[in-house]
Amino acid sequence: MIHNAGAKSEEDIVEWAKNCLEEFCKVDKDNLEKIKGMGQRIMKEIRWERPREGMFKVNTDATICSERNLVGFGIVIHNYDGEVMGYSSQIAEAYVIFLGILFAKDTGVLPTVIEFNAKTVVDLINAEIPPSVEIGIVISDIISFCKLYDIRVVFALRSANVFHIT
Repeated sequence: MIHNAGAKSEEDIVEWAKNCLEEFCKVDKDNLEKIKGMGQRIMKEIRWERPREGMFKVNTDATICSERNLVGFGIVIHNYDGEVMGYSSQIAEAYVIFLGILFAKDTGVLPTVIEFNAKTVVDLINAEIPPSVEIGIVISDIISFCKLYDIRVVFALRSANVFHIT
């Protein structure tokens, strides 16, 4: 799943990844062919493996593009036959908020306000009633920490949530 783009086929995800790689490599055209070849060799060697029968496999991933100040992440669950049983960027988004709270606590910058651009997740937190779906566990922990450490979670447009240097 590509963040907020809905379910994608494996072919679409591979094509998206190739496009990202090519965009990244525009900076250094001399290494483009080397990197493409290396990626093809790795793709032949590394393949997704199904879980044991009766089990599920949860695949997670995250990526950071420091030049553009972007972070992407997602979660997908497959069964033994490789069928997608569920996916969520909301769980990952809620977990990032939780990690932000832990980071603020560990660095001693409390009380604090956490701005986040996933309005649905922010609304779930501020309703203070965790939903009964998978995301509810993370939301419940966030609500507890917010009350314990005087933390507010607010919605901010993605364009407003950028790094500020004075």
